Amino acid sequence: MSAVLFLDIDGVLNSRDCWASLTGQRYKIDRTKVALLNEVVAATGCKVVVSSTWRKGAWSGPQGCRAILRYYGVRARFPRDWRTIELPGPAEGDAAAWLRWSAEHTRVRGEEIADWLSRNGSPAYAIVDDDSDMLPEQMPRFVQTSFEHGLTREHADRLIALLSPEPTTSEPTP
Repeated sequence: MSAVLFLDIDGVLNSRDCWASLTGQRYKIDRTKVALLNEVVAATGCKVVVSSTWRKGAWSGPQGCRAILRYYGVRARFPRDWRTIELPGPAEGDAAAWLRWSAEHTRVRGEEIADWLSRNGSPAYAIVDDDSDMLPEQMPRFVQTSFEHGLTREHADRLIALLSPEPTTSEPTP
């Protein structure tokens, strides 16, 4: 299976500057950030799994998140299971249960990614997100951006290093 990049959108494909400069644009996606993402995809052959909140609700249908990303130039391939799923929480209206659940689930994004990996054969992966709610074992494969700047050249280079296949050495057998 191809390596997988878990993609957050806000704070990765956009930034504070983007929000200020694209006031008339409905979806705040910075095409320079998209170009960096496309470099990562081209260099590694990875597929993209959307872990952003953009995967939920109206964004989730055929004209939703993936169509918007493609419109803005994202050239990634998405696997059939193209997004992480939201982990179930307690019933709405039960404040005490919600407080207990949220205290136990402080790394929700990381748990959602772990769930996706367990359902999809645990391929090689990297995570790019501006929030750090990942599991401890995911931290070596996590590249943290900031809402201030979004995806940068340094982040893209780190993702390429994480997602590139390990070189094989073919030494002759004596």
